[in-house]
Amino acid sequence: MAEQLPAENISASDSLPDGFPNVCLIGKLKPYLSEWSICARVIQKSGRRSYMNKSKNYFSMVLLDESGEIQAVAFDEECAQFYDKIEVNKAYYFCSAWVKKASDFNSCKHDYEVRFTDKTKVELCTMDEAIPFLQFEFVPLGELEREHSKFEKCTHVDVIGVCDWHDVTTAHPNGEPIIGTKGRSAGRSLRMGKFYLQDGTGNIFLTLWQEQTDYFDVKSNPVIAIKRAKIDKRYGGLTLDQSSRLQIDPDIEEAHQLKAWWKQTGERNRATWSSVPPLF
Repeated sequence: MAEQLPAENISASDSLPDGFPNVCLIGKLKPYLSEWSICARVIQKSGRRSYMNKSKNYFSMVLLDESGEIQAVAFDEECAQFYDKIEVNKAYYFCSAWVKKASDFNSCKHDYEVRFTDKTKVELCTMDEAIPFLQFEFVPLGELEREHSKFEKCTHVDVIGVCDWHDVTTAHPNGEPIIGTKGRSAGRSLRMGKFYLQDGTGNIFLTLWQEQTDYFDVKSNPVIAIKRAKIDKRYGGLTLDQSSRLQIDPDIEEAHQLKAWWKQTGERNRATWSSVPPLF
């Protein structure tokens, strides 16, 4: 049976678009609420991903408000309808979506996730001062390279860099296939990508796996900002885990500075495999 939205769950909002119900905090969102909206900032957005033998597409997002995060996923028609409309770091109202139990691949701590339907509505929120942004504390890549001892006890860091080039493979250098050893990937052939980042102080590589390797178009040399990149001592660089948040060309000052640097001087100093030493 559908539940009404309790008053204590409602977030204050002075600018609800027409046809949107009361705004519920993400932390209070659950199935069977009869009518709800959320007002949230998009802090991560995947690329379009394919499934069903590449005949269908979907994309996912991480949404943030003052109460927490939740993952949202749009498939097929909704993917086509909303993908270009929704931008990272902007805040939107969302309503008429399906709240379901979080999947095993969900990167958020929320018990549930949001699935877009043919009734889902999305509208830009212009009065978004109360909606938090993802906050970064960037570590220069050169500092990671040269001051190993400073980071020996760290597990995660915030980094930003221009993606110079990449190498995606399904085999180790000796030709043996890369086989998963844990969880759902155990015994399966895996696709691994090494993405090389520069920031003017140093270079580093970011290891991504499976569909993560399709996150962005390297040819455009995007700026990649990562909150809580995991220090990957096995492969000597950085990787992502469930707590990591990756943004592509974010509208922040550090990204604009890197774009300008790359255009002026960085592009003449492209990294090579041998020029990017392992971290540990």
